[in-house]
Amino acid sequence: DKEITVTGEKDRLVYTSSEGKNVDEIRFNELEVPRGGEYKVRLADGTLVYLNSATRMKYPVKFDEKERKVYLSGEAYFEVAKDTLRPFIVRTAVADIEVLGTSFNVAAGGESEWVATLVEGRVQVSDGSERGVVLSPGQQARQNRDGLWEVREVDTRYYTAWKEGLFAFKDCPLREILGRLARHYGVEFVLEDEALGDLTYTTMTEQCGQVENVLRILEYVGDFYCERVDGKAIFNVKRKTGRKS
Repeated sequence: DKEITVTGEKDRLVYTSSEGKNVDEIRFNELEVPRGGEYKVRLADGTLVYLNSATRMKYPVKFDEKERKVYLSGEAYFEVAKDTLRPFIVRTAVADIEVLGTSFNVAAGGESEWVATLVEGRVQVSDGSERGVVLSPGQQARQNRDGLWEVREVDTRYYTAWKEGLFAFKDCPLREILGRLARHYGVEFVLEDEALGDLTYTTMTEQCGQVENVLRILEYVGDFYCERVDGKAIFNVKRKTGRKS
């Protein structure tokens, strides 16, 4: 048996294995990242995981001999250590992702729809039916409203930039953009006109300390503006044409 050692390195935890006493009594750890936070953890097999804001991951301290499985709710980027004998499986409420060694991003839960984006390698996405898909680098899988899988070619930078401290959106509906900001900053947005939520934008900006700073940048390229309501963490989103002078 092997002993598992846990050490802290700035903003991440590192798990390393060494010969030693039995630690079978240690089964699972659970990391929960609060709103506005990000975290990194290196697992015992060498896999590096970046956890985005408002994300929870449950994982074993020591993987078994058949597979490496973790449980995810939220968004994370995985750099999976190669192991041809033990597949790495990310289990979410919607589907499982299975790989041998690769890099990918998955958003599972929260305000956004379920999306898996492959940067390099090869992954298999399965929801337990025969409708699963296999992704190649630069492809993204998501489920439509009918529960069917859709695969498309994407610029992966827009789906992994968050781990570099950036907000990045590519032809993204305003409703989804505001959902990302709401999760990160712990605020609420109310659309004065629901049609505003369907407008799409492409932009990339730093994750500023205050949500107002990000909103000013988005307002510059968009057809909307935001007003804080009574000093609370609620913003009304209005069309620029209706703004009072």
